Amino acid sequence: MKQTALYSITPSTCDNEVRAIDYGAIIYSHTGTATIRINFDHWELKGESVLILFPGDVISFKQMDDNFSAHEIRYCSDILREASLNVEHAVYDTLKADRRCGYPQLINEVVNSMFRIFTFYFTVEHYSMTDRIVALQLQAFFLGFYDYLKSHPHKDLRDKGTQRTDELFNQFMNLINPTALAASEHLSFFTDNKDIGIQYLCQNLTDIIEHNL
Repeated sequence: MKQTALYSITPSTCDNEVRAIDYGAIIYSHTGTATIRINFDHWELKGESVLILFPGDVISFKQMDDNFSAHEIRYCSDILREASLNVEHAVYDTLKADRRCGYPQLINEVVNSMFRIFTFYFTVEHYSMTDRIVALQLQAFFLGFYDYLKSHPHKDLRDKGTQRTDELFNQFMNLINPTALAASEHLSFFTDNKDIGIQYLCQNLTDIIEHNL
């Protein structure tokens, strides 16, 4: 790929192929719902929401509404490194724990504006500095998120349960009821349905319990 590229994601432009990516990306959804598997986790995009991808991720779309639409900005590792400057470890760790960026104001204001800028520059042919423009916009995004983490250390998700962990816990607890079958049968049914391993589920449940003690 080039250093940067902007894509539209709809059911007609997407497939279910599993692929390992060598680029970073931000997906910004607009309408409908889609579920994306990143490595061993499933993440949901619904309405206006964000999903962050990193080089080395293994991804696939597992489900997508007919009316789903999103934009995806892709950037090479060099652009990602340049944009993240000296904050990459703090930002990477947090965004890898919460791929949807648990900062609603950043999504509503910064990401929304950022993608409007991307759409403009990538759809006007004579602009030749789009790679630099993307790097500067990403730098603003990463620095803003880093500043938010410093101001709200209790929001740092690196040592807390992620949204994905909470989802698994809530879904698993909803499955359990007094008249249900044996626990082992529940485990097998649930993990098969979610396409995850029992060990992975148990680790997530343990994390939730420890964080609430």
